[in-house]
This record gives sequence, structure tokens and C-alpha cells, in this order.
Amino acid sequence: MYMNVAYRYITSPGGSLANSSTIYPYIDWWSHQPTTAELHRPITFPVVPVDPHSVVLVEGDFTTAFKKPSDQGRFDAVVTLFFIDTARNIVTYIETIHQLLKPGGVWINLGPLLYGSSPVIQLSLDEIIDISEAVGFDLQDTDPQCGDISLPGRKVRQ
Repeated sequence: MYMNVAYRYITSPGGSLANSSTIYPYIDWWSHQPTTAELHRPITFPVVPVDPHSVVLVEGDFTTAFKKPSDQGRFDAVVTLFFIDTARNIVTYIETIHQLLKPGGVWINLGPLLYGSSPVIQLSLDEIIDISEAVGFDLQDTDPQCGDISLPGRKVRQ
């Protein structure tokens, strides 16, 4: 919910952050910060405004929101932030994300596996990776700035 409010504020026509270059989103986020200096990490975003028609923000069950045949292969990228652990069935989420992507599309995920919504199944990270690859995803290398490798021998960072 908080991410949606921030997104709407930044992208709104009168949003005062739309032309800014730097914000400090971690300043009050103490969890998972190895040092105090990490709290002061800046995030810089482009001075070019994002076309609001090129982004779809879904509030609610996206597995039912995109059931039309025209939705299949519709997106170049799907970004899930603090989201996949909200699934009643995470396999359905992964399959839906894969179906929504164009060939060569990218799924970017960030967030913990807390499973707080009475899921049907709770998968470990290695099981999620195995299912994602079985569905058709190829994991890409990421910059070490994205965190340490979570699973030795796998392209997954925490």
C-alpha cells in the first residue's frame, strides 16, 4: 500500500518529486540494514517523466485482472515488490507473470518470503527458483550491489 502511495505521488502531474533527482527511501527503514550508513543511501531516478500509459499498477488480484487473451504477452517487464509471498498459491503467481510477459520479457522481484496470508503452499527460495525455471524463466546475473548471492551456484541475491 505504501509503495502505491509513493508511486502515485511521484507520477502525479503536480507531484513535487516528479522532476527531482534524489530521494532517501531507507532513512527510516532499520530492518536489514548492516550499517547506519546504509540508511542514508540515495536513490536517483530519471529527470525524464515516466509515461503513465506505459505502466500498469494493479491493486488487487492480478491473476484474475488479466484474464483476457489480449493480456497474454502484453508486458515487457513485470516488477513485483514485497508481493509474491502474498499469494495463496505462489505457483499461480509465477505462471501468471510468465504468461503476461512478451517473449524476452523480464520479471524483477524484490522482497522477503514471509507468507502472511494463509497460503496453500509455502515454498523455500530454492523451490521458487526451480518452479520459475520450469515455467520458462531464465535467471540473469545481477550486480553485486543488489546484495550477496543467496543460494550458492544460483543467480539469486538477497
